[in-house]
Amino acid sequence: MKMSLDLFFVSYYYYYFLLFISLLLISILFNKKSTKNKPPTPPALPIIGHLHLINKPLHKSLKDLSDRYGPVLLLRLGTQSVLALSSLSSIEECLTKNDVIFANRPPLVAAKHLGYNYKSVEWSPYGPNWINLRRVMNMYMFSSSSLQTTSNIRNEEVQYTMHQLYQRSLSSSSLDIFHEVDLKSIGKTYNGDKKWNFDSLIRECFLPKTLVHTVDFLPVLQWIDYQGTEKKLKQVRKNKDAFLDELIQEYLKSSGRADNDVDERKTEHKSLIEVLMSLQQDEPETYIHEVVKGILGAVFMAGIETSRATMVAAISLLVKNPEALTKLRDEIDFHVGEGRFISDSDLPKLPYLQCVIQESLRLHPPAPIPAPHISSQDCTIAGYHIPRGTMLLLNAWAIQRDPKCVMKEGKMDGFRWIPFGAGRRGCPGSGMAFRVTSLAIGGLIQCLEWKKVEDSDKIIEEEGDEPSSRAMCRPRSVKKNILSQI
Repeated sequence: MKMSLDLFFVSYYYYYFLLFISLLLISILFNKKSTKNKPPTPPALPIIGHLHLINKPLHKSLKDLSDRYGPVLLLRLGTQSVLALSSLSSIEECLTKNDVIFANRPPLVAAKHLGYNYKSVEWSPYGPNWINLRRVMNMYMFSSSSLQTTSNIRNEEVQYTMHQLYQRSLSSSSLDIFHEVDLKSIGKTYNGDKKWNFDSLIRECFLPKTLVHTVDFLPVLQWIDYQGTEKKLKQVRKNKDAFLDELIQEYLKSSGRADNDVDERKTEHKSLIEVLMSLQQDEPETYIHEVVKGILGAVFMAGIETSRATMVAAISLLVKNPEALTKLRDEIDFHVGEGRFISDSDLPKLPYLQCVIQESLRLHPPAPIPAPHISSQDCTIAGYHIPRGTMLLLNAWAIQRDPKCVMKEGKMDGFRWIPFGAGRRGCPGSGMAFRVTSLAIGGLIQCLEWKKVEDSDKIIEEEGDEPSSRAMCRPRSVKKNILSQI
């Protein structure tokens, strides 16, 4: 009896072993057959594919692979086919000729939790619902008339930020720009007195490392919550929900005004929360609470992170390039003068400021690899066959540092910048973000003297060429009077 059981188990495992070998051989033969006319791909390991090659920050790992195998690269990360592009022409082909095919986002775990089960505008599937959400944002937030109407608000916020930095600089010669700009740029209502840890919340929600996780490529790992990914994302969503819910509740409390106050506000520009609450009242089935919070989160919090990262990069580059800093300050002083703050109306007269921002975005894009796309059908890119369901990763960081596109690599050169974020999924708020960033950087240079911290170069080297957020500053003597009067 014991021998028969042993034979049974041996036979049982033997058949499973044969089945595994058969499936492996079929997979190898199928892959060899299906690789015809496909992009170059490195040798892969069973099951994990090319995941073992991602041993640096993603954009740098992809840059190393593209240097070896070419700018159009097909990877297999676990169960997911990935098209990694480091070629400007191939990216333009994806986002123009094949724009609709790549208009969808992959169903990432982070998008499920932080994007309200793919209901937020940045993660919603391409279709009527997404088109409507983009229409609302473009109409009420990012249109030319909306940007013009809100110019006074931006001017006030920049002045408020300058005053707060002025007060801080009186007690400390070295500032962490990343932290200071974070707390001030979100407005007077939510500053350092609030309980929210914006530094942590915004980083958790919007930094690139939170977008793609190992479990996205090996879904079986979700069953065991590998690295606690699901648990962490659920906690981040809980914190994000609490913040946005309080934001909405404070609006609802403050909206109970007298009739004459309401009449006076009819001609005023409505805030985004007012618009969304009005739409929710008119169409409750379309603008459910998750959709409203998704739009608020995308505009409010993602906008903060993008603008703040650009400000830090710009100041970091300027303090390392004193000639560029002096040239920018001279331009602002000449066109704005010494008796007032820089304002929205001054921006068209400051071309070098725009060059500085563009160069900062080129060298240090807020998202080195923008949010991924996924193909909805088979297509051809750069002469290669790309199957349906392929994830698309655009290596903006690599292209914007390509020597072919840069006149003087590693130097401040504002006239050689490659714009990114095109196609249907391009950032709708780029115009507003550019204005906010221009005003903030212009104000920082206009009002404060800047000098790099002695170890900033070492910090940059240790952090992998990321901009240092620390710099020394003090109020300019010619601006102390107006700074103290805010």
